Amino acid sequence: MKIYGTVGKLIDRYGTEVTVDNEKAKAFIQPIRYNSRYYGTTKRKVSGTVTSERFLYIGKPETKLTCDKSVIQIADRKYIVRRYDIYRVGRYGVYAYGVLAPCGEVLEDEYESDNYTT
Repeated sequence: MKIYGTVGKLIDRYGTEVTVDNEKAKAFIQPIRYNSRYYGTTKRKVSGTVTSERFLYIGKPETKLTCDKSVIQIADRKYIVRRYDIYRVGRYGVYAYGVLAPCGEVLEDEYESDNYTT
């Protein structure tokens, strides 16, 4: 069996049911634990604590997501897509992956864009 079919079946079988822009889908979502802050900003709360909640999304490539627009809902929590791409083998999409942040967080990047405007 081809890898792109196998990964899709695993997502269908073991993935969590989510709502992506008001459509049902299945995906794996789990917290990202990392040392660098590449995936987004940290937010300083009034009490002085820092939050940097980010979540890894792995889903089927047929589920279309848009950075900073698509909303993913799991139970009573909502997340916005901060980064998104499709892993491909040849011309076939194997799985989609992205970085999610809780909705309501200020959307700003902390690294410079590759495109410079003069």
